[in-house]
Amino acid sequence: MSSSSDPVKRPVLGALAVVCHPQGGQDHVILVQRKKPPNAGWWGFPGGHVELGETASEAAARELLEETGVIATPRKILTHVDVMLRDDAGAVQRQYLLVAVLCDYVSGTPHPDDDA
Repeated sequence: MSSSSDPVKRPVLGALAVVCHPQGGQDHVILVQRKKPPNAGWWGFPGGHVELGETASEAAARELLEETGVIATPRKILTHVDVMLRDDAGAVQRQYLLVAVLCDYVSGTPHPDDDA
């Protein structure tokens, strides 16, 4: 059992929005460049933490709107991705389970928010 000064380390649940944006007669996948750690500077699908009481699909749509201003409807779970951040000795420091959700574009022009 852990005390409040020694929290149990657990994986963090996140959701990614995979959405194609129609533009000029072609579909473009919406990506964001991460501004904050982990992976600052990396490109990836918009996404973030799943909040308590929220499904991964709901989180993907919410994060997409927050990060890009795009509204989309979650359609289906595509896959999940396990991400483990390790220190120099190889010990896991953080672990994420990311759920990739296919979303149908509804409206909005993609623009980055303050964290993307």
